[in-house]
Amino acid sequence: MTEERKTYLQHAFNYGSILGFFSFCWYLTGFYLGFDKHPMIYDNIYFFISISIIIAMMISYRRMQENQTVKFSRFFTIGFVATTICALFISAFAIIRIAVLDPYFIYTFASSASQYLQEYNITYNIDSPSLINVFKISYVIANFFVCILNNIIYILLISAFMTLNNRIYNK
Repeated sequence: MTEERKTYLQHAFNYGSILGFFSFCWYLTGFYLGFDKHPMIYDNIYFFISISIIIAMMISYRRMQENQTVKFSRFFTIGFVATTICALFISAFAIIRIAVLDPYFIYTFASSASQYLQEYNITYNIDSPSLINVFKISYVIANFFVCILNNIIYILLISAFMTLNNRIYNK
């Protein structure tokens, strides 16, 4: 790997770890304080803080490059790598939540899914351990991909803005 590639991937990893640790602590605190019962306010505050961290990461990287023009692909890669690292932290929280903090969460989810499916004459046994394991695995995987998909649009927009801003910044 070239030195430049190491630099920007290291930068993305560092900020992704910061964002991931923040996300892990945010969701853990929200779980214990019951903020996750009011997701609208809770999620909006999290959204603004996480977007601020992503913007700070890209501004920091551009300043490291001094007077060089930074391409859209570089901004996008940094944002995507950071979001992927963050998604790993969020998946770790999901594992801890279903294994330690709230083991009945999946049963509650399976019960509500069962009630929904009964409207369409589809039934399944909620007490089946294999079915509960499928719900657990699905929950963790869904958390990972939802984190990435939620942030990908914002990363695209921020990357485009930062690329357009290169002209102003480099003058």
